[in-house]
Amino acid sequence: MIGDIVSILRFITDPDTRKTVEVLANIPSISRLDWKRNVKTASAKFSGNEFFKVSGFANALIADMKTSSLSENEIKKFETVFGELVRNAFRHGCNEAVDCKVSINCTYCPWFVALEISDTGRGFDTANALLQKDDDTHGLQLVKRIAFRLTTNKKGNSLTALMIAEPALQILPRVEKYRGAEILVLPVVDRYDWSYLIADWEPLRDAVKHAAQKLILVDCSQVHWSTEAIREMKHMVKEFKEYGDRFFALVVDHKADLWFDFSRLSVGNFKVFHDWSHIASEELPLAKEWLLNQSRSATSQHTLRDIALKCPNCGTGNRLNARYCNTCGKPLPRARA
Repeated sequence: MIGDIVSILRFITDPDTRKTVEVLANIPSISRLDWKRNVKTASAKFSGNEFFKVSGFANALIADMKTSSLSENEIKKFETVFGELVRNAFRHGCNEAVDCKVSINCTYCPWFVALEISDTGRGFDTANALLQKDDDTHGLQLVKRIAFRLTTNKKGNSLTALMIAEPALQILPRVEKYRGAEILVLPVVDRYDWSYLIADWEPLRDAVKHAAQKLILVDCSQVHWSTEAIREMKHMVKEFKEYGDRFFALVVDHKADLWFDFSRLSVGNFKVFHDWSHIASEELPLAKEWLLNQSRSATSQHTLRDIALKCPNCGTGNRLNARYCNTCGKPLPRARA
């Protein structure tokens, strides 16, 4: 209570404070014309002892959010997350030190709010703090429950909370039997036709990482692509190619090539299929057949390699075309196609 009274008095008597708030009120957001006109950003920087100035920035930002078609529920979630992260930065990150700085960056639109709070303090172990259940970490745990995703940098002095109206990307996995083989089918349903937010590919990565199946079909025929989403997709494909024992088929709509030549991703254990029929179900059998053929081919090659390389006498490995074991000298069985 006393702190609030002091903050109000400083706001009234300090001309620099009033000027700062007035400037912030005039520039609460900047439209990103190269993306969507209704995606806005706001940023501000404060010294560690200027917590009393933040309320002016927050009020101006919330007022602009109300004119940007954000729902009342989303604004309430933002207010809670904003308050907790800002207090955490000033009290724990900077300890109200004058030489410490707190930076606030917010990107918002009707679909999502991304809030980044950073300070120049020494940081802390965020992962450990989230496991604690004391009064000092209650606010951080509350933020984790509210936010769609909460991330931090390695040092622990920068937290980013992503809040969205609904999941932007849905992963609905299912396992299908196809000619005696199990195929993990991952249909990706993009629910919004907007291009600013980087698609959330983490559920897809997790589904692949923990899958028991070796044949994986990713159906992205309904995804509305953007430059950022494609960049993330290419990173993900690079990760998938490192799974040497698995095969991946990606189905995309033929219009996706307007953004990127997806055929360039087809190499080794990864192949892209274009859906020209506007009906993904007609393209999926081709992708499934390719996965099945790749699996059978790999199994056949693996069997031949085992026959040729493994010595039946001592069990050591040899070259594919070796006739005698390099270890025991015994003749090796000839591989048959």
